[in-house]
Amino acid sequence: QSGGSTIPTPIVVETESQTIKGDLTGDGVVDEYDFSLLMANWGKVGSNISDLNDDGVVDEYDFSLLMANWTI
Repeated sequence: QSGGSTIPTPIVVETESQTIKGDLTGDGVVDEYDFSLLMANWGKVGSNISDLNDDGVVDEYDFSLLMANWTI
């Protein structure tokens, strides 16, 4: 008979990463780099990473979302 030893089983927990609205660079903060990217795309229409509210144009509404989540 065995000595009753057990081998622990690791538990893996997968979490969904939370994105911050306005974090255009994907570095986890909304800062001057994101602001620069938004300004570089200002006024552009169509699919664009800087179109934070998905209305088809990079404008003051996207700027407002970025500033509302400013983390620095």
